[in-house]
Amino acid sequence: MSKLKKVVFTVADVATEERLIREYVASAFERLEARDDAQWPVFNRYGQDPSVSHGEVVFYLVGDTEALIRDERSRWDDLVDNGLVDEWELVDPNVDVTELDDRQRLQFRLRYAASRMSLACLDTFDPLPDALDEFEDEDYAVGWGSCLHHLINQLGYQGNGGEEEIDLLFQSLVGRLYATNVSAGPETTLDKIGSLKAELDELAEQLQEQAETR
Repeated sequence: MSKLKKVVFTVADVATEERLIREYVASAFERLEARDDAQWPVFNRYGQDPSVSHGEVVFYLVGDTEALIRDERSRWDDLVDNGLVDEWELVDPNVDVTELDDRQRLQFRLRYAASRMSLACLDTFDPLPDALDEFEDEDYAVGWGSCLHHLINQLGYQGNGGEEEIDLLFQSLVGRLYATNVSAGPETTLDKIGSLKAELDELAEQLQEQAETR
């Protein structure tokens, strides 16, 4: 039976989340991926959630969790003793991974893949590039969004002349807006939707003008 356990690390703030990932999670991934009794390590950050007043990193252990916890526990205690982590807590979601249906299994494997990609970016960049644009005065944006675009290209998700990429990003946007509606409230979410509509209307005019000048 392959079990799932969560280790919730409480830290001071968002910056400390990144430090914890660089200094502990990255090496823990290497250890877990080298083991036969572990699979699909995953982590998530929650310090930017408006409902969270501190930094928080949740690390998911899958496999022989008793053995994994036994081998990692002393490192978690050291993180507290060294002042990087305020406290850690083990949470048991009471999930048997072997009983996940195809949809749940795919979702978890995608989160594992995303965690590995994130660690690769952290290994490449210190500090991380801006999300949107590092060079605002240039002709085109170059930020982490560029990495996302090329990742989509390299995985072949640009079918129908690129429409697949647009649909993929829009689906992600819708999911983010639903989450924001819960965490920040409908007023904030509707304001954001209004500003997005205005930007799309402006973009439509620009694209029309561009087409007419060809």
